[in-house]
Amino acid sequence: MDQAHLATILGLAGGAAGADGFTELPDGKSITWYVAHAGASMNVSKSTACKLDGALLVARNHKGEVYVVALADVFGAALEGGSAVPARRAGFAT
Repeated sequence: MDQAHLATILGLAGGAAGADGFTELPDGKSITWYVAHAGASMNVSKSTACKLDGALLVARNHKGEVYVVALADVFGAALEGGSAVPARRAGFAT
C-alpha cells in the first residue's frame, strides 16, 4: 500500500485529524487492515484510529491496543459500520 491508497481509505471512512497525529474514525466505524509479509498474513481488526510514522502504519482499536506494521506490507482494508440508513428503533413511529 502507498500513501495515496491509505488516504483514499481514510477519506472513505470519514477519518478526521485527532490527538497525537492519529486520524480518528467517526463513532461506530472501524477498519480491518490486511497485512502479509514473507508468506505470512494477519488481520488488524476493528481499528478506530491510525497514523503514519515514516514507513510504518500505527493502528489503534477502541480497547487502546496498538499495532505497528510496515505500510508496504498492507495490501487491503475493509471498512465496517456507519450504515447510511438509520437503525429502526423499537416502539411506535411518529
